[in-house]
Order: sequence, then structure tokens, then C-alpha cells
Amino acid sequence: MDTLFSQFIDGIAMQIVWATVGAVIGIIIGTFLPYIARSLKNYYKRRKVKQRIERQFNLDQLNIVTLASGVPDIEYRNIKIKLTDKRLIVPFPAELRAMLDPDVDATFGKACSFDGGSSYEDIAAKTGIKELPELIGRHSRIVAQHFIHQTEGCYFNGTKYGVYQLDTHNRIGIVESPEIKMQMFLTDYFTHKVFRSIYEELRAEQHAISMVTYENLNQYNCFTTSFGLNVFLFVDSVHGESIVFSKRSVFATGSKNKHKYNVTVMEGMSQTDYDEYDKAIRVDLCLDRGLNEEIGLPLAYRDLYDTKIHYYDLFLERNNFELGMTASVHLDTIYEDTIKDLPAQDKGLEIAEMQVVPFKRKALEKFVQESSFIPQGLYALKMICMRAGINIQVSQIK
Repeated sequence: MDTLFSQFIDGIAMQIVWATVGAVIGIIIGTFLPYIARSLKNYYKRRKVKQRIERQFNLDQLNIVTLASGVPDIEYRNIKIKLTDKRLIVPFPAELRAMLDPDVDATFGKACSFDGGSSYEDIAAKTGIKELPELIGRHSRIVAQHFIHQTEGCYFNGTKYGVYQLDTHNRIGIVESPEIKMQMFLTDYFTHKVFRSIYEELRAEQHAISMVTYENLNQYNCFTTSFGLNVFLFVDSVHGESIVFSKRSVFATGSKNKHKYNVTVMEGMSQTDYDEYDKAIRVDLCLDRGLNEEIGLPLAYRDLYDTKIHYYDLFLERNNFELGMTASVHLDTIYEDTIKDLPAQDKGLEIAEMQVVPFKRKALEKFVQESSFIPQGLYALKMICMRAGINIQVSQIK
């Protein structure tokens, strides 16, 4: 009897022990399982995010610095561009003039720096590049050969504007929209190419100018010999809402960028964009001129189509020291009907071909992955897509 009773008690005790162990295990599982599940979920989420980020091209890869951005855009009325009396001209080397076509020869100016002199010592002191006058002389002879032989896009010379001073610090209104203030100087295409050539040498030597930021950009204003609009055109097509890319012509650019895709229109500011009435340079005149000269849109296109225009980002492309602004033009029209075959005076000179792509993530990723791009074009695409909630992911940039 005692044995049976002891076995009964032992059985109950064992059940209690196992019940207690089970309860403890249950408590542990109930407490830590959600934590483990959350940890695993967060791990795979971070891994997925890391993979997605690794497949996105970033601005560091493009070597482009954003100087100002509008959210969602920069209001046109807040872009204020004035012309100063400053000039920067590098003359064509006298000893090589005889080798030039007489018609081209007539377009070159006399030596002139920002201080009105011809020694360029003022810009050497400001930039801290003591050898700059010597560099200007040497690189003017290098660039002259391109004009003589009509290579690297050097087919003619003409006046253009550079940026003497840039200020993006001010904010306007309750939403604190950025105000873009630019003071421009007069220069020409030959001078622009000379300073691009000098910059290429300085960048190869890893000079401090190659890592310039907004804070010290004005110190190197003799190198900001151009300012251009980088414009994407949006239209309907057989694919639905679409974006138009242009492949740059070999005649429009240097050998590095020939046959690479870019924005639809890339247009630099010139004297034709100066408004005598307002005594200011108008960005919309530059925009309209670019659309007209490169793809053939009539200057009165706003009267023909329901149009929306946005200006987005001011940037510095440090591969070539180019200042630019991204923009988009949305037309309520069909590409195949009204845009594709438009004649334009500079279309053959500037654009090798145009490609219309659905404005959808997968289609854009496929096009970017399979194509070679000018950095400004990828930058403009990325910044516009980000505002539309589209993050383009590619394994490599060509």
C-alpha cells in the first residue's frame, strides 16, 4: 500500500514539475519569440534595404554637388539672374590665327579679366593658383588646335554668360522656398573651353578645386564660365506617360560624351536670354530657346499645349566644373504625333537620336542599365524621379 501511495505521490510531483517546466518554457517562448521574430524581420528588412541602396546610383558616384533644391520645386519668380559689367576673355593665340578660317577668326576677343586688365593676376590671387596666367597661355594653344581642326565640339566661337557670384542662402515666404541669386559675367566659348582644359589638368593633379563645395565655389568663379538648363520633356506616347531622352551628337560635345544619353535638352545661357525691359537674364527664355532650337517646339508652345514647367535643383558637376539647373516640361500631347519628327535648326548638331521611355521604375531601370549616360543626365533623372517616389536601382553605371 505504501509503495502504491509513494508511486502516486511521485507521479503527481513529476506532473507538477513538468507542468512547471512547461509553464516556464511557455513564458520564455511567449516573452522572447515575438522579440526573435521582430529581430529576424528587422534583419531581413535591413538586408533588403542594404541591397536596394547598393543598387541605387548616388550623387557621390556622379561627382555632382547639389547647391540648392526646391521642395517640390523652385518657384520661377525666385530665380533672379542679373548681368554685371565683369568680363573674362582669353584671346586666340596670335601666332596661330593664320591657321584659322577667316570667318571664325573674326569672333575672338581681346584679353580681359575681371579687374579690366589683361594679366589675369587678379584671378590668380583670388583662386590661389599662382601659375594660372601661365596655364591660360598654355591651354589657349591647346584649345586653339581644336578650333583649327574643328575637334572636341570646337566649331565656332560666340559670347556666352558665366556665373560671377552665386547666393542660395535666402528663403522666401512661409514655406521658406529657396531664392536663387546669380550675378553673371560676359565671356565666350573659346574662354570656356580654355578653363575646362585647365580644370582637367588641375583635377588630374588632385588640386583642391576638384573637391569644391558651395562654401568656396565663388573663390573659383573664373572657372564657372557657363550655366545651363538640363531639361526633361514629359509627354504621352504609345507607352502612356513617358520621358524623352536625347543621345548627344558627336558634333555637340567632346569625345568623352559623344553618343551618350542625356536630358532631352541641355541649353547654356547666352546674350539672347537677356531681357532689355527687365534688365535681367530670364531662365524661361533660355528654356524656350533650347526646346525650339534642339527639338523644334515652336516658341508659342504654351499656347498650343497644356503645359507645366518645373525648376528643381541647382548643381555643380565636378567632372567638368559645370553649373546647371534641372527642370521638366510636361506637355499634354502625344510624342509620336507632335514631337518625334519635328524639324529643328540645331537638332542634327546637338542630338543624334531621341528615345522615349515609359515613366515607370522598371522601364527606367532597364533603360539606364543598358545605356551610357552623361552624369548630368543621370543626376537630373534621379532628382526628378525621387520627387515622384521612384527610386531607380541599377547594378552599375556605364
